[in-house]
Amino acid sequence: MTLCHPPLTGAEIAIIGQGVIDESRRADLMERLEVLRRIAADEPGTLAWQWYCDLKDPSVLCVYELYSDREALDLHREHVLHLLPGVGECFSTPIAPRRVRPMASRA
Repeated sequence: MTLCHPPLTGAEIAIIGQGVIDESRRADLMERLEVLRRIAADEPGTLAWQWYCDLKDPSVLCVYELYSDREALDLHREHVLHLLPGVGECFSTPIAPRRVRPMASRA
């Protein structure tokens, strides 16, 4: 099994969530997510940052973010806070994020 990020220590914070996109705003959302992706790629404590489309309903988008610790999550939020209202406007139902911690890890 190949992991997309280093083995977890238990200090990490993950964000998962999903929302339904306003199809008339899809192109706008994709541009905004690309800006966010570039920001996340340059953050040392951001271990994973990815959006997914539901296989049965492509209007449902899911997000998975993984940060090394609370400080990394706070830093990411500082970097993107000004962009989040525009992203939220692209959804017909709000994203319902949940902050979670890993239960187990494989080395």
